Amino acid sequence: MRRIYLPLFWKFAISIIIIVAVFGSVNLYLIKVYAGRGIKEETVKRLQFYAEIVATEASLSLSLSDYRHIPDIINSIKQIDSSVAYAMVIPGKNQPVIHNLPDSVTTEMIKANGLKNGSKQLKILRSPEIRDTIILDIAVPIPGLKEGLVRIGLFRASIRSQVWSIIKPLIFMIVIFLIIGIFGALFFSFVITNRVSSIAKITEYFTFQNLKNRNIPVISGTRLLPGFPHIFQVDDELDVLIEKINQMTDRLKKAYADLEKTYARFVQTEKLASIGVLSAGIAHEINNPVAGILNCIHRIKTHPDDTKKNAEYINLIEDAVNKTEKVVGRLLDYSRSPQSTRESLNPGTSIEKALLLVAYRLEKSRISVIKKIPPDIPAILGNRNELEQVFVNLLLNGIDAIDEHALQNFKCDRRITIEVGEKTGSIIIRLTDTGIGMYREQREKIYDPFYTTKDTGKGTGLGLYVVYNIVHSHNGSIYCESQPGEGTTFVLNFDKIGKDTIHHVR
Repeated sequence: MRRIYLPLFWKFAISIIIIVAVFGSVNLYLIKVYAGRGIKEETVKRLQFYAEIVATEASLSLSLSDYRHIPDIINSIKQIDSSVAYAMVIPGKNQPVIHNLPDSVTTEMIKANGLKNGSKQLKILRSPEIRDTIILDIAVPIPGLKEGLVRIGLFRASIRSQVWSIIKPLIFMIVIFLIIGIFGALFFSFVITNRVSSIAKITEYFTFQNLKNRNIPVISGTRLLPGFPHIFQVDDELDVLIEKINQMTDRLKKAYADLEKTYARFVQTEKLASIGVLSAGIAHEINNPVAGILNCIHRIKTHPDDTKKNAEYINLIEDAVNKTEKVVGRLLDYSRSPQSTRESLNPGTSIEKALLLVAYRLEKSRISVIKKIPPDIPAILGNRNELEQVFVNLLLNGIDAIDEHALQNFKCDRRITIEVGEKTGSIIIRLTDTGIGMYREQREKIYDPFYTTKDTGKGTGLGLYVVYNIVHSHNGSIYCESQPGEGTTFVLNFDKIGKDTIHHVR
């Protein structure tokens, strides 16, 4: 079915025009019918009145055999009413007819109407001799004469002209109402549709980005006379709706701000949980240099005079301190709250830093890592700290899945494969583990907050939820491929920013 867009403005306008036009047409028709009927009845009465006057006068004149006075009576009727076409007096059979008809009038015209059972009769005649027009003809008997009659004809056009004289001002009034109705329809349509359009346009601003930037405008009402001061304000349903939408917008802005704060706390909570998992590896990395430092200090105390050897011990202490500083620095960088800035970066670098943070867990679980990361991979636009958190969470999930698989099958393959490649306009990162895998029902819920398949105390259920949101905030996508007992692959897709920006990558 073909759909046609018709603005609400024109729907209002067309509807009101049709209503006024139909109402006016019906009124005109009814006025024409009833006014025409009434005028016709009054005209017949008038015509009968004329005929009866002429018949009375003619009866008196004929009783006195005064034929000379009858033409005067006939002509006076025509002088009184210009709509009278003719008048004639027919005394009886074989008697001369007295009339004021043109000489060209035929005998048929004179005989066209007569008495009906001795009483009056009304006929409509068409007379070619008299202006080729339609005439309303009445015949009435002459008192005292058995066969005598008086006929008077009236132009029917006069009836129509009278009807038209009544209808004409009504048509003018209806046209005025139609014009006023059209302008009123256009005006009120504008007032209504303007506010409806404002409501429709405001919905286009309801995006996460505009909520974040508080870039959603307030809808303003439409005043009928904006140039004049208003003593009081009259609101309608649309004004109430606009006010409710503005209030809803304010609530949405506040709710989104609260949501951002809550999400930031979620991200930091998950990061702190990851730091707790990584702390054992960090302690192991720090423990060896500290043990070396203590050993060197003990040797210096034992042989304080051996300056040459003590100088070597001091250099060893300095190397151990630098190594410890790097380990702690990596942990501090990772634990720091991420800034909202985006920069051009190499995803391979973020992956390497994440591997350094989980190196102890990988070594402890005897998991090998296969990296297929081209050195000239194009840059992406992102937040360095957030992307490191994504890869750390995915690696820790992979390590936990492999450990769980090893409990069921000690001889299982313990491997994590990281592949980075290019596709048209995109960087594709695949992270595959040989862990326990997941069922379809589990895969459908892994991005829900607080959902976890791990034992109590081993997971917050926020890791993949945070990963999903970080990836989508980078205009990327993530999906999971997994089967029970066959491992899991996470596929991440990011937009690349081109090789011309690689020199900005640090």
